[in-house]
Amino acid sequence: MTRIGKHGWPSFLLIIVNPVLKRLAIAFWALWFNRNSIYHEGEGKNAHGVISFIKAYITEIDRLENATSTMHFSVDKKWEPPVGEVLKLNFDASFQQDTNRSVSGIIVRNAEGLIMAACTHLNEYIMDSTMAVACAYLQSITFAEDMGFRKIIVEGDLLIFIKKMRTPVDDKSCISALVKEVKARIRSFESINFSFVPRCANNAAHVLAEEGQSHASSMYWVEEAPTSVERAAERDRWWLNWND
Repeated sequence: MTRIGKHGWPSFLLIIVNPVLKRLAIAFWALWFNRNSIYHEGEGKNAHGVISFIKAYITEIDRLENATSTMHFSVDKKWEPPVGEVLKLNFDASFQQDTNRSVSGIIVRNAEGLIMAACTHLNEYIMDSTMAVACAYLQSITFAEDMGFRKIIVEGDLLIFIKKMRTPVDDKSCISALVKEVKARIRSFESINFSFVPRCANNAAHVLAEEGQSHASSMYWVEEAPTSVERAAERDRWWLNWND
């Protein structure tokens, strides 16, 4: 089984220096994915739709290159707890390229770093790891809304999506539908902020997304989580060791 995370297909494109080869790679991949959709699902995009998708994906990769070229984060960065009554939602996604399935991992913690709720969502027909994380972003908002959480910070390690949420400009990328739905849902919260963190500060959500691969359906927990996730969350409460 081939499993691709954040360092999968989009990261592969980032290391292709020649812009012509990069665009050819995206075009061949889009055609291959569309062919599989027609073969397995009986439906796919027409020629105009495929071309539009290729152009949007090229734009997305170019933005990702510009963002990552200026990113410098310490490998020692730690998860930071929210303040007061605000809750922090961390999310991540585990993506399987061979099955085009992903699992979203979402964990909610309070100011003491204690787990308030957690869930995993199983998603099908996912094109790549960027789409997988975008789905996780939307599902984290939906989860908070369903649980009645009204003051939240949403934190993940996909910088492009964070930037899209902070700009009033209409998004026209391949994840535009997900961006629009998230923006529509945020009106139901008293306060909501979006924050980017590197993987080292998002480990509990990453462990949860990987854990979700072992379940055949979506799973939910209240004030607890799988053992591996609880251990990761406990390690995130680093300030407790400072008080010893």
